Order: sequence, then structure tokens, then C-alpha cells
Amino acid sequence: MSSTADWGTATSATAAPQSREATASRPDFLPDIERAKGLAIILVVIGHVVAREPPAHNEWYVMLKEAIYAFHMPFFMYLGGLVFFHVGDAVNPRPSYDAYLIRRAERLLTPFLSLGLLILLAKLVAEHFVHVDNTPASFWNGLQSLIWHTEQSPATSVWYIFVLFIYCGVTPILVRLSQGRLWPRCCWRSHCTV
Repeated sequence: MSSTADWGTATSATAAPQSREATASRPDFLPDIERAKGLAIILVVIGHVVAREPPAHNEWYVMLKEAIYAFHMPFFMYLGGLVFFHVGDAVNPRPSYDAYLIRRAERLLTPFLSLGLLILLAKLVAEHFVHVDNTPASFWNGLQSLIWHTEQSPATSVWYIFVLFIYCGVTPILVRLSQGRLWPRCCWRSHCTV
């Protein structure tokens, strides 16, 4: 039986094989960023839990909701962008932009559409038995709202996945058009506006 101290070590018999390119081009692991991403996920979950109307006579609930909503999604987007630049996909999408975009679509749009359709169908079925918030008038109306009118979407909780795909698709183009100077310009402008 192995102890928890042995979990992080891999022997040649248990290690997953990696290509030489994957080993050479893999950026350093950022444990602090991973911890911050975990905190951001917890804040998003808490933000969704407190998204409803506050219980009567609980002012702390309103303050907690306002505090979390003030920064939890921008914080999550910041961390996503930081990792995106750290792994190099923002500057040099591999192996080509087209292959990169297909990979991003498989990784982000598949869950977005799957979860969105599941929530949409579940709401349309459940409304026959119980009260359901934010039900669409029809399946097609809900599908349209899922993609084009996200503020009316029956699956508002998955909007971030779609936005992340848009960011991942647009950022390499902007970096290339700015000849790699996009990041310094954004930092400089944000510094000047503070």
C-alpha cells in the first residue's frame, strides 16, 4: 500500500509516455495559479448559490453576494488569460491556427452545447410538473437564446464557456495583428487608467 507521499512520484512503470516535443515545450506548472483557479471556482459556485433573492432579515447575504459579484468572474477571466498566455497559445497557437481552433471548439463548444441543450430540455420537460424559472416559449426559442440572446437563455449558467471560446479564438488574431505588442499595450493602458 502506498502512502500519500508517494502519489506524486511516478516510476518508469507507472509514468505515462510523453513525446519529446510535449516534454520540451510544456511550460512550468504554476501551483499558485492552480490554487487561485480553485478559489475562483469556489467563488463562482458560491456566487451561483447566492444569486437568488436574499432570505428575509439577512443583510450579510446581500453583502456577500455584492462582494462576490464585484470580482469573481473578472478574476476567473484574468486567471484564464494568464494561463492562456503562459502556455503560449495566445502568441503561437499550435500546430496551426485552424487546428488550434478546432481543438478549442471540441473542448469548449461541445460541453457548452451539451450542457445548454440538457438544461433546455430538462426545463421544457420539468415545467409540466413543477414551477421552473426562465423557461423558453419553445425549443427553438430556447436554442436561439442559448447562443444569440444569452441574457434570455434558459441555461445562463454556461455563458462563460461560450465567451471563453470567443476569447480563445480572437486573442491569437489580436496578438498577431499587434505584432506581439498586445499584452504590453493592455498592461500599459490599464496602468495609465488606474
